[in-house]
Amino acid sequence: MSEYHNDQPIKGDDLSPDLLNRSKFAENLAEVLTLKSTDECLTVSLEGVWGYGKTSTINLVKSHLQRQRAIEQVVFEYNPWLIGDADLLVQDFLRQLASNLHIHFSADKGLEVANELLTYSNLFGVIKLIPGAEPWASLAETVISKVGTATEKISKLKELDVLGKKQKISDLLAQLNVSIVVIIDDIDRLTPREAFEVLRLVKAVADFKGTAFLLAFDPKYLHSVLQSHAISNAEEYLDKIVQLRVSLPLIAEKDLEKVTQNELASLSKDDLTKAFDDEDQLSNIYHFYYRSLIASPRDVKRFFNHLRFVESQVRGQVAFSNLFGLSLLAMKAPNIYELLKERPDYFVGRGFERGFTPESFSEKQKDKSKVVINAELEKIPNPKNQYVVDRLLKELFDHPRDSTSDANGLVSVYSRLYIALHYQAPTGYVTDMEVEDFIYGSIDRSKFLHEVFKREAMQRFFELMFQNAELCNGNTKEILVAINDAFLTHPQTVELLRNFTGFMDFNPLQQLIAINKELLFKDESIAILLELVEIESYAPIYSDLVRTLMAEKEDVPIDIEQLKSKFSLAAMKCLEEKIYQGTLLESQVFYGLRVTDEKAVIGYFHQLLNSENGVIRIAEILGSTGSDTTAGAYFKFERNFLGSEFDIELLKQKAGEALQLNAELNIEVQAVLKAICEEDTYYLSNLKKADWL
Repeated sequence: MSEYHNDQPIKGDDLSPDLLNRSKFAENLAEVLTLKSTDECLTVSLEGVWGYGKTSTINLVKSHLQRQRAIEQVVFEYNPWLIGDADLLVQDFLRQLASNLHIHFSADKGLEVANELLTYSNLFGVIKLIPGAEPWASLAETVISKVGTATEKISKLKELDVLGKKQKISDLLAQLNVSIVVIIDDIDRLTPREAFEVLRLVKAVADFKGTAFLLAFDPKYLHSVLQSHAISNAEEYLDKIVQLRVSLPLIAEKDLEKVTQNELASLSKDDLTKAFDDEDQLSNIYHFYYRSLIASPRDVKRFFNHLRFVESQVRGQVAFSNLFGLSLLAMKAPNIYELLKERPDYFVGRGFERGFTPESFSEKQKDKSKVVINAELEKIPNPKNQYVVDRLLKELFDHPRDSTSDANGLVSVYSRLYIALHYQAPTGYVTDMEVEDFIYGSIDRSKFLHEVFKREAMQRFFELMFQNAELCNGNTKEILVAINDAFLTHPQTVELLRNFTGFMDFNPLQQLIAINKELLFKDESIAILLELVEIESYAPIYSDLVRTLMAEKEDVPIDIEQLKSKFSLAAMKCLEEKIYQGTLLESQVFYGLRVTDEKAVIGYFHQLLNSENGVIRIAEILGSTGSDTTAGAYFKFERNFLGSEFDIELLKQKAGEALQLNAELNIEVQAVLKAICEEDTYYLSNLKKADWL
């Protein structure tokens, strides 16, 4: 069976129990509706707003009627919805009642009543109920207008003995000793004309003896229906039709809480607040906002339908308490929810497609967003609900938009709101659960990282890795090996480095260095660095780490000289074996070597300078000295960057010769050679001089 509600009422059985304690009320109502066959017709109304449980209460009444049949009883549920034509409503009702009686009574008397009802119904085939006139008034006028002589007219009028036929039916029903209960539900869902026809039907057409009507409706709607039919005193008019008007019992707060608890229990077997430890915030949202806004069983069902769908899509990616709050907005303040989807920047300072960032969201923009949000709040009908929704928005969005809020799964952060409103982690995202599986090794780490590149989700991957760094203890080495191998060898890393223009761009090498620092600079993990630093292909990463540790040598429990030696050997091999030839990763290795073993790297450069095309190899290794937002990476020549003993003039001479003899040189190599020749700064992307540097 589907976990989603289609607004079906309860039946009062074990599968759909009465959680609102209305069974006793329904039992009393069933007793009132059970008439003797000689009793005058009684009309009872069951009144309440939409979603407050009228149909569920009717089901409880029917259940009690089945148990207390002291006399013969027929329970007939009539659904005007199925007709769709107000002109046929009276006739259809009588025919369906005849059918029910015929089925119920197989004896001659039952058949006679059914036939009389069918004859009676035929009289209404041409009825057009006119406000203020009894139903047979228009019937007589219509029929008589079609005949000629006075004698014929009198004959036709005798045939139209509507009251006589109605009385005959009442007498036959009395002889059957039958109690009839007619239930007409959802009158407030009919069109105004159909609803009015039902009222006239009950009052003038089918008010047989021994018959009780139970009408269910929202009184406000019925008042508007009567007013639309030029009946100004709607309340008095209803009182003439309905002898006993009963409002649904108020729903006790504890009873509605039971309904909510049932829904929460069926939502998931898991602790939904465990992922982000947000039970306290969920408690706040439930007690201060949910209980104020959710007022009926239908509200509960619709709310949990929405929450169930969204939560199942993004479980573990957004704090459950925040999903709970967003579902409240969707159900009770749909205009605010639509604004949230249309202009998320008004709530979190950044739009999904507009490129806003919290830093660039000016005070003027903030003021504008407040004006727009307040205007939408004022559209919520109930002033109390306006206040509650306003407070709920503050509960959800008045948090710092930083990594801590992100780690807590809060929708005050752009990335979490994006997921919550899209019902998935879209392109550019990986989920918290995927990253946790990666950390614990419950998925193939290499395949997952391949998927990270495919989704263009490198930045989000690193964000979540930092947030979950404490989970890596015990798997640090395996995790770093997987990350380093994947990122250092992937073409996207090289491309991103080549196109890096400044603080707004994603730099994968910086992220690799940062995550290695995060995981290794702990007492229990620092020893792993001595193993990883010997891997030649990791030299671009550990170049920076080794320099950091050299600067903090008094504060780290490691032999710095041993670390320098291991790195220098690995870094030299990295350059000699040309592991990263043609990429900007080599410059990172070189500048690390210049600090850890300057003598060795300068000696290597002397060898290259005196070999054929060695200066080209030097230019490849030197690569970049920085980048800016103008054109990205550049090389800036400084005379002392290779030490005071290095022959700079020979280097300049060889660089000039290489430029003249090798017209097809890589543009990045050409930029470095030009910068050396002219002792200036050139962009690697376009061979243009960076005059401002």
